[in-house]
Amino acid sequence: MDSRNDPRAASAGSILVSRLMMRNVAGVVTDGGFRDASEIATLAIPAFHQRPSAPTNLTLHQAIDINVPVGCGGAPVFPEDVIVGDNDGVIVVHAHLADEIAVEALK
Repeated sequence: MDSRNDPRAASAGSILVSRLMMRNVAGVVTDGGFRDASEIATLAIPAFHQRPSAPTNLTLHQAIDINVPVGCGGAPVFPEDVIVGDNDGVIVVHAHLADEIAVEALK
């Protein structure tokens, strides 16, 4: 989720992340914040955010589109890119490089 690196208002909360999980979304990444961050951390879906953010404010974040190029944390992210994350951070592997990087990673 491109939140323009602005965690002042939550990008998502536990209800939205739970719904995404039920729809078989592989994971959630935002350069903004999450409401209910401790509850989201217990869900069976990878979810990464900049920091917890209690308020929801539709004047700061609005859903505009889906499956379009965005910027997240200063990185360009395109549909079909591979996102890899753990507790230390998240990286974007552009789709056209994914197979090559996977081969190198397995060496």
